[in-house]
Amino acid sequence: YIEGVDNTLFASIISLDTATGLAYIGGGGGQTPGFTIVDTRTEQVVGTEFVGLGVATVTAHRGRLYVGEACTNGRVFVLDAASRAEVGRVEPNITYDGGACNNSDVRVFSSDGNTAWAGIIDAGVMEFDSRSFVITRRFDIQAPLGDGYYGVSRGLALLNDRWLYVAKIEGGIDEIDLTTGEVTSHYPVNRPPDPSLRELAILPGRNLMFVTGDPDATGPANVRAPILLQVPGLRLRYAFPQRPGRIHDNLVVHPDGKRVYVMAEFDVDVYIVRP
Repeated sequence: YIEGVDNTLFASIISLDTATGLAYIGGGGGQTPGFTIVDTRTEQVVGTEFVGLGVATVTAHRGRLYVGEACTNGRVFVLDAASRAEVGRVEPNITYDGGACNNSDVRVFSSDGNTAWAGIIDAGVMEFDSRSFVITRRFDIQAPLGDGYYGVSRGLALLNDRWLYVAKIEGGIDEIDLTTGEVTSHYPVNRPPDPSLRELAILPGRNLMFVTGDPDATGPANVRAPILLQVPGLRLRYAFPQRPGRIHDNLVVHPDGKRVYVMAEFDVDVYIVRP
């Protein structure tokens, strides 16, 4: 139990830098002023950083911190992880005025770390160069409505630097071929627009993707049960049984690619993915 984490008013977003053992905890909305830094080796809070007007998410990657600002234009502040000095910004300049709080969430990086993808509320998914911070592409994950609305992503996953997987709040998962920018496969949700898919993760060394259910989803338990999809192609490989009364949320995959740890309300469920 770690004392002193007091700036996570809504959702607690945790990003771990395995190279340093530092965890970055914070985010969730416009009233969250920053994030807390915890040394997991000593279980002590070692600092707090205030960024922008509010923190939606923070992601640690290769010595940098990508901090999504909450309730502005979805910009991303890029900090040096050691000094926490700002080294750049990604400016989406979202113009959609649908009344939502535009938050950005940097989710996945290319294998060389030079390209990143972030989901943005009401602005779909953006791809940007992590060196120049220039946005290179934007993906519309909702059928065009003529008002600049691009849809909302729940989770992102990347396979072999080619296929990008987007769990959409409007329902289902899209598979985007990054060589063309086109959607090549779609895995539907039985009850759109209820957001019943949450987190995606590619199992290391295997063309399998683990998907968890959204904690806000309602309805039949099998809509929210974890599933295993064959990728590319988004073919259902296995549907895990839903434990009574459990709603699955965030997940972490063991490096061996065979064990998946899933938050399940007040516990952690461990799933075994056999060969």
